[in-house]
Amino acid sequence: MIMPSGYPLIGDAWLDRLVTEAVRPGWSRTVRPARFVSQRIDRTIRIPSGFEFDWDSVPRIPGLHAWLKGRAEQSAALHDWLYHAQAVDHLPITRRTADRIFLDAMVEEGVSRRHRWAIYAGVRVGGWAAWRRGPRHTRTNKGSLDVG
Repeated sequence: MIMPSGYPLIGDAWLDRLVTEAVRPGWSRTVRPARFVSQRIDRTIRIPSGFEFDWDSVPRIPGLHAWLKGRAEQSAALHDWLYHAQAVDHLPITRRTADRIFLDAMVEEGVSRRHRWAIYAGVRVGGWAAWRRGPRHTRTNKGSLDVG
């Protein structure tokens, strides 16, 4: 089943709505590219069609999971892509930069301040393991960095 991201896009930085299809429990694949204009790095980041990702990884702590899960769907896909590629336009980026772009994307997605800062704090504390796995953590059928 193909489905667009559930939240309306608020800002102009998101040029496309994320459209995905489920591939297995908890994982989806992009059906078409989605683009985000990052003023932080002065680049348009393109999540390619065929990119497989696991949405937002919120710890299953009672209350916290219910409060944060699904709040930043489109931004989570972008964040997973940045952790996968670890570069934009073939220029390497740091994990801190990827996380800051994620924070910017959540603003543009309309995620409330309290939710986005809690989510951001979570990726700063726990994202190091996924960053170290890099391209092995997520998969794309395209095989190469695909930004526009």
